[in-house]
Amino acid sequence: MICSRNGCENRTPTSRRSNAKYCSDKCYKAAKRVRDRIDYSKRKLLYAIIKNNDDTLGIFHRLGQLVPISFLKSYDFNFESWIEAEYIEGEKVYSMFDFAYSIRNLNGNKWVKIWDTISI
Repeated sequence: MICSRNGCENRTPTSRRSNAKYCSDKCYKAAKRVRDRIDYSKRKLLYAIIKNNDDTLGIFHRLGQLVPISFLKSYDFNFESWIEAEYIEGEKVYSMFDFAYSIRNLNGNKWVKIWDTISI
């Protein structure tokens, strides 16, 4: 079997496990560093998105509990990124750090109900 690390063309020695992906511990550690950097970048990006969502919810929480969904969209709110989703009183609530929200349809328009997570 050929080593799975990019740029390495060595064969995996027979002395390693039969299902080993890398020819040596050195190749394994180098590939792991690359994977870890990619994972860190993804986590850092997701944190930034959720932080932006939480800050946006904080701005609109002061205005009142029901806000038109278009207001959040104008602040680049990402409705697909949240930390936890749970049902509260039959409503699906998406939690961030300090705030949570749910989406309601009222008279054909979408509105967002915003909670302080302490009050949930």
